Amino acid sequence: MLDATPRRMALALSLLALSLAAPACADDATPVDTTTAELAISATLDPMPPTTGQHTLTITVVDEDGAPVEGATVTVDPQMTMHGHGSSETAVVAEDGAGVYTAFPVTFQMPGMWKVSVSATAGAMSGSAAIDYQVN
Repeated sequence: MLDATPRRMALALSLLALSLAAPACADDATPVDTTTAELAISATLDPMPPTTGQHTLTITVVDEDGAPVEGATVTVDPQMTMHGHGSSETAVVAEDGAGVYTAFPVTFQMPGMWKVSVSATAGAMSGSAAIDYQVN
């Protein structure tokens, strides 16, 4: 029979690791980026703090060495996950150069918690970020 103490400790450590890795709610002026894969993505929303209506999302994409990535395919998907729906408008992403992309309109049609998922692909490299916004 297995000793329950090591199993409980392993479970507690796993839960602690998950809680540290989970993104925090970004209800202040500093959004939390969760980046995966070879490309790092950061984004800033204007205006901040977010309110209902249209916003501009400025996205920066860099490779593992921190070099700007040009020519990437970037998508933006705002979702109000608690209600199970997305935005009423589709954001169009334009490349500004030097690894900077602009998405407009990023529309929040109602107040509440929104998750904006951003993904980028450039050649064989890809990356994604999920940013939580409390919309007032």
